[in-house]
Amino acid sequence: MSYRCENKECVNHNAALPPEAAKSLHFNCFICQGKLEQPPIGLQHVIESIDSIPASLQILPKLQELLGNINSSMIDIIRLIEKDPSLVSQIIKLSNSAYYSSSTYCMTVGEAMNRIGFTEAYKMVGLAATGQVLEGDLELYGIRSEDLWETCVLTANLMQYLSPLVKTSKQYSIPIAGVSYTIGLLRQVGLILINHYHKESPFGCLKGFNDKLTPSKEKELFGFDNFEACAALLEKWNFSQEITVPIHYQERPSDSIQVGGDLQIIALVNICSHAIQDLSRNSIKKEAKRLFHSYHPNQEYLEIVGIDKDQLFAGLGHAVHEYEVLARSLR
Repeated sequence: MSYRCENKECVNHNAALPPEAAKSLHFNCFICQGKLEQPPIGLQHVIESIDSIPASLQILPKLQELLGNINSSMIDIIRLIEKDPSLVSQIIKLSNSAYYSSSTYCMTVGEAMNRIGFTEAYKMVGLAATGQVLEGDLELYGIRSEDLWETCVLTANLMQYLSPLVKTSKQYSIPIAGVSYTIGLLRQVGLILINHYHKESPFGCLKGFNDKLTPSKEKELFGFDNFEACAALLEKWNFSQEITVPIHYQERPSDSIQVGGDLQIIALVNICSHAIQDLSRNSIKKEAKRLFHSYHPNQEYLEIVGIDKDQLFAGLGHAVHEYEVLARSLR
């Protein structure tokens, strides 16, 4: 930990004063009397601190490769999953829930995978792995783990429902709905990363900070926001750009053009995430007709993806139904 002068014109702006020196100066620069501050912590430094975060999500890129290979078999998928014992237990629990109900009880991950088949394998593994990563409340953001889980699953459900309707010619190694489901499920993992780092090494710039920590405020204070943090973490875990780029640019789709992003999918992430954020699950379930007239999604983005408001609300209803079936079955 070091300190520098907040005045960019001062030579001490590039200094690295030890905490003891800053304290002895009462955190005032001895050259220009400006305030001494801790320099922003780089994103790479934060990424390197994630050793204690469950890394079970790292299995998804490898599973994506297997599902995209016509020579892969269910045995290959089972062998991959069995490398993570904690994930295996979650998958067996999920496979025996009412969501994947059957007359027989699964005892092994092999039985679970053979029951659901290739189509649902990626989704089930994603749900099980994300459930491990999302454990614990996010005190820094005032978000309960169960609320974050609900938001992630609802967004993933909505993305999966709407993605086949998107105007796009881009080909994916797995069905576009699977890619979109993953984007929706993981788009807020950056919040977990930042909250985790703050618990281990509190951000000095947050001392006395009482406002809501928004992406723009994150950018101002840290030099990066939670979407960039999420994308960087997933890149470290070898997720493909078709997943990391939409997450990185979800709040500014037009900026993704310079890096070759799929504008339609990125616009879809924006539409879905805002709809889930703006409309509560109960209101979608009970007041859909009223919300249809009062809610105004970004029309420009709707036109980019080629879907209309009717399709969006049909998707919202589907997303809520799917989530509630899953939630009930896991209780």
